Amino acid sequence: MQRHVTLGLALFALAGCDEGHEVDAVDAAPPKPKVAPPPMELIFEVIELQKDVNGDGQLDGQDHDASGMPILETRYFFNDAYLTSVCLIPDQDSFDDYENVELGIGRGTTPLATGCRADGIVTGPLHDELYPSKWCNKPSCVPQQALED
Repeated sequence: MQRHVTLGLALFALAGCDEGHEVDAVDAAPPKPKVAPPPMELIFEVIELQKDVNGDGQLDGQDHDASGMPILETRYFFNDAYLTSVCLIPDQDSFDDYENVELGIGRGTTPLATGCRADGIVTGPLHDELYPSKWCNKPSCVPQQALED
């Protein structure tokens, strides 16, 4: 019996089926519905911050222009308050500009949450695509609008 099951699994694999294809089984779980993304203009808080021009981890006079003014750059931070209010989290390979030099956390390397599996499309201010490519509902969360109704 074990040989027949193994042979059947091998033939199934050779047929080109993978876990992404739906199987004709009575007890197969229905696919999860895709979560709609929030409006793009509400995903990030856009802030102008002083740029660490020389990359030494310090914001000082070496990071100023010739007139003595700090050099600024646009940074994008997930709008945590809004995303929490609508119970959405971006997938694990979507990043913002969060960094903490003192703790050794580099810019754009920490996902907002770990509860949404990465989809293989890396997004964020330091990547080709800014906006997350996948969203998940935050577990055990009730949207604020639902609470107000």
